[in-house]
Formats: sequence, C-alpha cells, structure tokens
Amino acid sequence: MKSGSLTNSLRETLAIFDESEEPWTTPEVAESLDLGRRSTYARLERLVEHNKIKTKKVGANARVWWRSPTNADKATPDWSAAAESLIDDVLGDVEVGIFVLDENFDIAWINGATERYFGLDREQVIGRDKRELIDEHIVWAIENSEVFAETVLATYDDNTYTEHFECHVMAGDEHEERWLEHRSKPIQSGEYAGGRVELYYDVTDLKQKEQQLENQRTKLRSELNEVFDRINDAVCGLDADWRFTYLNDHAEELIGRTEEELLGKNVWDAFSGDLHHSFRDYYERAMETQNPVTFEEYSDTAEAWLEVTAYPSESGLSVYFRDITERKEAEEALRESEERLRLALEAADLGTWELDLRTSESPVHSPIHDRIFGYEEPVEDWCLERFIDHVHPDDRDTVEQRFEDAFETGDWTFECRIIARTIDKAGSSFTANYTLMTKVSSVGRSASFKTSLNAKNVNGHSKNLSSATERL
Repeated sequence: MKSGSLTNSLRETLAIFDESEEPWTTPEVAESLDLGRRSTYARLERLVEHNKIKTKKVGANARVWWRSPTNADKATPDWSAAAESLIDDVLGDVEVGIFVLDENFDIAWINGATERYFGLDREQVIGRDKRELIDEHIVWAIENSEVFAETVLATYDDNTYTEHFECHVMAGDEHEERWLEHRSKPIQSGEYAGGRVELYYDVTDLKQKEQQLENQRTKLRSELNEVFDRINDAVCGLDADWRFTYLNDHAEELIGRTEEELLGKNVWDAFSGDLHHSFRDYYERAMETQNPVTFEEYSDTAEAWLEVTAYPSESGLSVYFRDITERKEAEEALRESEERLRLALEAADLGTWELDLRTSESPVHSPIHDRIFGYEEPVEDWCLERFIDHVHPDDRDTVEQRFEDAFETGDWTFECRIIARTIDKAGSSFTANYTLMTKVSSVGRSASFKTSLNAKNVNGHSKNLSSATERL
C-alpha cells in the first residue's frame, strides 16, 4: 500500500525511521514517541503490514524494527500533481466524451472529446446544472431529442442504475454529425459520491458500416424479389423455425393467401391440412441432410397437385413449387385410356406392337400379337426385319415401300398377307396365310393388327377394329 493511505499516527511513527537506518527496539520507538509500549507495538505491526518497515525477533522476547533502505530512498509522490496529469494528459485526450457530475448533478468536469461532440466550451459549462445544459443546448443537436432528454433526466431523478443507449448528433456550426453510444452510472464513493459519470463513445464508423450493410441487404432483397417474381414457379422462404420469410406473387396466387398474412407465421400452423401428407417429412429430411429434395404431392391447401423442390441452408428452406394438376389428370386419363384399349383389344382379338421407325426395333408388343404370328411364347427380339420375314413374298415390296414413305408422310397404312406358324389339333405344324391390316398415325408410334382367313373377313374385322376404337 502507498503512504498516501497511512493514518497520521502511522506517518508519525514511520518518520522515526528516517532519523537512522539502524534497527530500533520497541522501547526506543516508544520513548521517541512518548507512547506506551503496547500502543507502539501495535503501530509498528501496522507498518509491517503496509510493507513500510521490517522486523526480526532477537533474544527470548525482544524484537527490532528497521526501515528498508529502498523504501527510505523513495520519495513520496505528489499525488495532487499526479491526479492533475492523469486528468489533463490522459482522460482529457481520449476519444470518449466524459461528463463528471457532482451530487447536485452540476458539471464538475468534461474532457476535450465532450467539447467536440456537443460543441461545448469547458470553461463555460463547468459548474452548470447538467439538466439546464440539456434543455438549453444539447437537445437541439440530438435527433429524437425528447426521447434523449427523457432518458438522461430520468437517471438524475433515480441515480441508482446504469443506462445504455445510442443517440444521433446532427451536424451543427460547432460540431460534426456523429452517432454516440451513451453509458452512465452513479458514482459510489470519493469526492463526487452521489454524482454520476457519463461516457459517450463515438460509434459513427460502426453505424455507417451497419447502414451500408443494410443498404446492401435491401438492394439484394429487392433484386432477389425481382428474380423470384420473374420465375414462373411459386417460391416461398422458410426460416429454421418453419416461419415464412418470403412469398412471390405466384405463391400467393396458388396458396390463396398474401405475403402480408403469412410472414412470420409457422407453415404447419398456417397449413395444418397438409400435415398428413408428405410435405413435412420431405422438408425435415432436407434440413437434416442439407440436401435438396424433390417430390410430387397433393395439397389440400392449394387444392392441386404440386411438384415441389426444397433447397436447404443453415438458415432455412427455399421452396419452389408448381401446379401439375393438369399433367396428373392427363396421366390418369392416359392410364384409363390405355386400360380401356387393352380391354378392347382383348375383346376384339387384336394384337398391338410399337415400332421405332428410327431404329426398326419394337420395344413393346402384346401377347395376342405374338400368338397371331404363331408364337406360343413371347418373342423377345421382335423387330421390323422379323416382321418382313412374315410378310407374304408377293406383298413385301409394297410393305417396304410404304415403310420408306412413312418417313415423309408420318403414316404407315397398308394391308398385307402374313405367313404364320400354326399347330393343328393333331400337333403337326403347317404354314397358313393371314391378311394383316395396320395403321400408324404418326412415325414411331404403335401399330394394331387383326388376322383374317380371307379378304371378306378382313372387312369384317375392320369393322370390329373401328367399333373397338370408337369405344376408347
């Protein structure tokens, strides 16, 4: 501890050791101070505790005391000058505005930064009531001055708590525009106990950077909205808590709710009708794996079939969806049509096969087709060349020419005789001639066949085929 913290009695006792560097006994110190030995001993013990002197036991009960030469050589600092230097040379030049207020909230001291920030003159404000200074000078420089004055003056009415807020100082004749962060607290002890210290940190650069970032975010958000609005798909954004952050116009139209209605709302609360479908499973999977998901599902909310793609990020999901109801209905209609065609073909004893005119291969042919050509087991390698082998030799040139013409016309329509392998009741095989009718409505599509034993029956089978086709 420093000598400035010693009591007068301890300083008096310590001064004894300045007279000599030789050790002193307790009786010698007591005699010099004209004090009882017990009181002298107590003072000496206190000086030892303050590390001002040293002691050592000698003999059975005696003790000697001396002052360290190092301590003795040290000059006691001039604390008034040190304090003045601390205030003027250190605190006076820091880039933090400082108000020191006494217990009456009169201004005891301000530094240079405070003068610059608020356009004040130290000599003119020292000793003034801070409340009057706020009303007469400071509030006129502050944006939202009423809030500023109310907040600061409240700390004087109840000087028991710390305060923290930001304020915007507008440019004036004697000061620049800047953002300041106010921090203040009551002074608990010392010369200004009961007063208050207020600090103002210049956060202008930070606020400017924040504003720049906000401007960039606003610009990017606007550009992103324009992109989303140009996208034909409906788009919505969800945060990590499943709350809506964005909907484009197409999403509003499809869902039947506006962005204003849904922003900030939980998607599962807003659209509980879709919970029993797979939407939630897919969305949660995307967030857990951080991999995109694509699926098709019927939405009770949109009353439509949707194709949905969800792209995850750490902050949430970007969901793109489109109405595919017409496509799903067309697929269902096609499935039903194909089923009706299959039933009609079976009822009319018609065989079908598909021929890709580019490759001359037939990827699909019906069991009835294979049986018409005399095969009891399905034919795996049916193709145009194999079909031509079954065409009657007198008809092959016509069929092949019609095939070549199909590339130009898109239509392959003809009648021909075919040679099929059949088995009689006795089990012996023989060759039979049949007549084949086929029509291709477009190149590369399916062909339908009907066999007949003679030309007359061909016409009859044509009627059967027409009748069957009309029922589709």
